[in-house]
Amino acid sequence: MDHIRKALEKSQADTTVRDWMQPAADTLDQHPQKPVLLTDDSGAAPASSFHLNTELLRDNRIITAENTSSPLIDRYRLLRTRVQQIMKPRGWSVLGITSPTPQAGKSVTTMNLAIAAARAENQFVVVIDADLRRPRVAGLLGLENQLGIVDFLRGYATLSEVQWQFDNLDNLMVIPGRASRSLEHPSELLGSRRFESLVRQLRAMGKQVTVIVDTPPLHLGDDVLSIAPALDCMLLVLEEGKSTRDELEESARLLTDYNLIGTVLNKASEKPKKFESYYQSDGDDLPAGRGKR
Repeated sequence: MDHIRKALEKSQADTTVRDWMQPAADTLDQHPQKPVLLTDDSGAAPASSFHLNTELLRDNRIITAENTSSPLIDRYRLLRTRVQQIMKPRGWSVLGITSPTPQAGKSVTTMNLAIAAARAENQFVVVIDADLRRPRVAGLLGLENQLGIVDFLRGYATLSEVQWQFDNLDNLMVIPGRASRSLEHPSELLGSRRFESLVRQLRAMGKQVTVIVDTPPLHLGDDVLSIAPALDCMLLVLEEGKSTRDELEESARLLTDYNLIGTVLNKASEKPKKFESYYQSDGDDLPAGRGKR
């Protein structure tokens, strides 16, 4: 895939997300009618409700609902729009996000893209943490969950027990993961009929629903290849300065049979542009420096 090689050679990708953060968000005038998932018995399944802590989200480099504009939220809006422009005309609604190796920032990218998408009018977003080896979504959001997607896939929990919605962002639903030391073969759960059934059920929620799946790193086993057939497309997160040419070429080879729609260059060292001082006109200070994700 030439666009991946070009991304490495030019030290850029289809979307650049810098590693400096400023909380920001949209305020919607209208919200779509909230879909709900279904239980195994096809009854209504109310999700657990939770209030997102703004300070915790900021500490974890997740966009929040405090401000209406900033360079960061605009970058995720741009990513959201470019992804939707690819997916919607093709009737796609299920996106997987992966990275060649760990610590590239795929889980942070997943949540920021999901929140940006959930703020779009007439959109409802479901996030599934399918990184069964090292789930991070619950920790990023501050969910102290006892159950997760692994429990549902094993048949130990119903969907109503692993769903979370948020009273301060009601267009978002999360199905978190849960680390399990006894989980020896996660790819078998991810490739199971139960997971395929869950995805089919989510597709049936309607055209306004987008499903974003945080998958494991691509090179740590066959987990991603097990889950990929159930997804419509994939997005690859790269870490500037650490993702190598060999890793990118191997990623392209592994995803040849699936719809790789683009790459995101994460933790980029590019400095803020001069025009971005525009966002400071209302008293917003752009943060300086870089940090780990």
